[in-house]
Amino acid sequence: MFHQTYIKYFKYVCMFSKSLNRMKHFKLKDVKPEYWFLLLLLALGFHYNYHEILTFRPCGIHQWRSCVSAAFPVNYYYGGNFLTTQTNALLADGLSSDVTVVEFPLIYYIISLFYRVFGVNELWFRLVQVSIGFMGLLYLFKASYLVTRDWFYAAVIPIIIFTTPVYVFYLNGFIPDSVSLSLTFGGLYYFLKFSENKRYGSWVISMLFFLLAGITKTSSLLPYFGLGGVAVLELIDRLRKTGGDSMFIFKFKHIISYLAVMALIVAWYYYAKVYSEAHGGSVSAVEIRPIWRLDQGPIQDSLNSLKKWFRHGDYHNKHFLILSLVIFLGMLPFYKKANRFWYRLSILVFLGAFAFTMLFFRSMRDHDYYQINNLFLLLTIYLSLFALIGKTWPKLFVSPWTKVMVGILLLGLVYKCDKKMAYRYSFDDWEYYSSMTNIARFDIEPYLEELGIDRSAKVHCTPDQSINISLYLCNRKGVTDFWPYGKLPMEERVVELRKAGIEYVIVGNREKFPDVENLDEILGKKIGQTGATEIFQLNPGE
Repeated sequence: MFHQTYIKYFKYVCMFSKSLNRMKHFKLKDVKPEYWFLLLLLALGFHYNYHEILTFRPCGIHQWRSCVSAAFPVNYYYGGNFLTTQTNALLADGLSSDVTVVEFPLIYYIISLFYRVFGVNELWFRLVQVSIGFMGLLYLFKASYLVTRDWFYAAVIPIIIFTTPVYVFYLNGFIPDSVSLSLTFGGLYYFLKFSENKRYGSWVISMLFFLLAGITKTSSLLPYFGLGGVAVLELIDRLRKTGGDSMFIFKFKHIISYLAVMALIVAWYYYAKVYSEAHGGSVSAVEIRPIWRLDQGPIQDSLNSLKKWFRHGDYHNKHFLILSLVIFLGMLPFYKKANRFWYRLSILVFLGAFAFTMLFFRSMRDHDYYQINNLFLLLTIYLSLFALIGKTWPKLFVSPWTKVMVGILLLGLVYKCDKKMAYRYSFDDWEYYSSMTNIARFDIEPYLEELGIDRSAKVHCTPDQSINISLYLCNRKGVTDFWPYGKLPMEERVVELRKAGIEYVIVGNREKFPDVENLDEILGKKIGQTGATEIFQLNPGE
């Protein structure tokens, strides 16, 4: 199957090349490498079934967080305020509003502009994320060429990233971690350009990319801090007068612009924390969750999750990750022959990735995407390796046989990633099955419109232990079984729902309430049903 698949793709490439050659005044040698690389990314995207996934509603693992992110641009579309993002869950201001502030919402706002032009369609959300991801991978391709001076090895580095299942899955989705990592690739490229041309403009663009990445997701600051660490080490070298070229310029404007990135990120998350504490209802706490605050039980739970995702190849093929660790450790004794910048950066990024994992260890139990930004470590390892081999064993570096073996390895990684993607979007995966069940029950917005239940109505969706899944799918404001309603007996729950101004109850599955014999009487008037989902107009009570 593996062999036949890639013979098929090879034939397609040959046919495409022949057709291009037939075009008048067109020569393949005139095509820039960047265009070929973009074509390769598109081919891999089709191979991963991106073209179909673009049309899917939020589904699969972490549908919970996906529906929170997906709600932000929809609420902008309906007139939301830029600085106070909204979900659909009335958790803030004493369970009366849905404002919540987490990451900087620039990307969500851009997506809302597409909604205003083309109408609300999640295809635009996924497409914006994929476009930013491809832009970042292209920057990584160009950055890698500045290091290797070989277009083949330049393509290897971003393909290593784009064969990482956790990156590939979330890039064509709603959670921003893959996007924030992709933005760091732009920062790296312009930093390398700056190291060559010493132009302040290149430095500023690099810092802007790191600012956008960090303000979108703080976990993406790994390369930013890594570069700062290398700069400090180079400054120490300069003070010791050890000689050698520096990749940095230690002028006031460079130092200030570097520190400004961190100042703006801290300012935003301080605002997010203060605002959330003032209004309540934040969907994601602005806090660290370190290992030293946990008991043995939660520590073991997080370890079990990390080991499970490692064994199952969610982060990357486990044998490839082991190989990468061996390469990293094997290069450590070559500090005299290694490229000084990449040698130091790889060590600092490794330490940073470990520190980040320890700082957010409790989150590692349930969130596989928390490791996405640590994938920057793979980039530094293999660029360090290529720089070392190119300098120490140049014949091995340029050998066609070396490139053939590396190419075979990449094909294997593509194959493994594709299999993992297929599993994540199959009913063999419990997370996917569960998410599709939620969609079947609550994706009923057109039917609610028929019943006259517009977006101004407040609803209670049950059963749903998440914050926002059912509410987002039916595009209504209200509450779910999330705290405090889900813990109450149905009769007491209805009393609290009336107090909160809830007008309708949407029951996605009556079988979840086997002990409530008089459910219809408690909820009030049943005004509609579609499939197994029933809609009640909550009686006003006494």
